[in-house]
Amino acid sequence: MQALGEMAVAFPVAGSFSAFATRFLDPAWGFASGWNYALQWLFVMPLEVMAASVTLEYWDIGIPRWVGITVFLGLVISINLCGVKTYGEAEYSFSILKVTAVIGFM
Repeated sequence: MQALGEMAVAFPVAGSFSAFATRFLDPAWGFASGWNYALQWLFVMPLEVMAASVTLEYWDIGIPRWVGITVFLGLVISINLCGVKTYGEAEYSFSILKVTAVIGFM
């Protein structure tokens, strides 16, 4: 991470971290790392939505798991389809919620 930060300061690019792999290693390596990252999130995002619905079972609310998955997936899709301002406000609100939860747990 430190090396990635140093490269981002020394060689600012408009792309993601795979642009550094393309520039400093090989174009094929950068292409492969970009696609690996995209495929990773194709598996991780549904896993996190499923984990959120399983977390709801802790409180024994009585709603089926598929309802929780549908609600969380709808929330994620609706936030992503809104504008940048709405996405930023949602990220800000979720960050405040996380900080409050961490302080509360301490």
